[in-house]
Amino acid sequence: MEPEWWNDVMYPAYQTIEDDFELLQQRQLKKIKTKEGDGKEEEKEKESGSSSSKKGKRSKKSNFSSRELKNLLQDGTYQPKKWNNLQFGKQEELLDSLDKVLTKLKNYSDHSYPFLTRVRKSDAPDYYDIISNPMDLATMTKKLNKCEYSSKAEFQEDLRLIFSNCRTYNTDPTAKIYLQHADAMEKKARELMKSVKNISGDEEVAEDNKGTEKESKQPKKKLKKEKYFWR
Repeated sequence: MEPEWWNDVMYPAYQTIEDDFELLQQRQLKKIKTKEGDGKEEEKEKESGSSSSKKGKRSKKSNFSSRELKNLLQDGTYQPKKWNNLQFGKQEELLDSLDKVLTKLKNYSDHSYPFLTRVRKSDAPDYYDIISNPMDLATMTKKLNKCEYSSKAEFQEDLRLIFSNCRTYNTDPTAKIYLQHADAMEKKARELMKSVKNISGDEEVAEDNKGTEKESKQPKKKLKKEKYFWR
């Protein structure tokens, strides 16, 4: 009598092509179902994510102050600074305007490069023998950051000083190019300063004292209107 394993070897289970086709169909159906299930789960996740993001957008508040938003609307590239040690209420508005002017002057690269930083002795050994009160755009930036400008006139005086120093020192005909740079920068500065309001701490103090103190019998001194004051 033959053993059982002999029958399995000699007479294996017969499988037709139709059986193979049915197995393939079942496997394909399983794959399709699993894909559909995964797709539905992804859609649910997207829906839940979008709803949560919408809620987040509604609840979010702007971190910008009204002043910062105003500046951004006026000039998309300008980022207002945070000023410390303000001397009077409207000085913030003044400093914002002066900062814009100074930034545009420094970016006027065709003509601004001689005035960006302090003149070095190595470049001009006798400069400080001739110029007793030097000024440059970098020094003005430092003064602005320290809130040292309390009026439009003070800022204009430093600009005037830069250009007058240039004309005083560069008397040699070979240095004519620097005079041309000074003229172009002064013209640009005049245009930009037209947008700056006449704000000063003295005006604010005068408004506060108005009506509280008696007017002095002595005549008031008139301020001199210098030619270099750009209105």
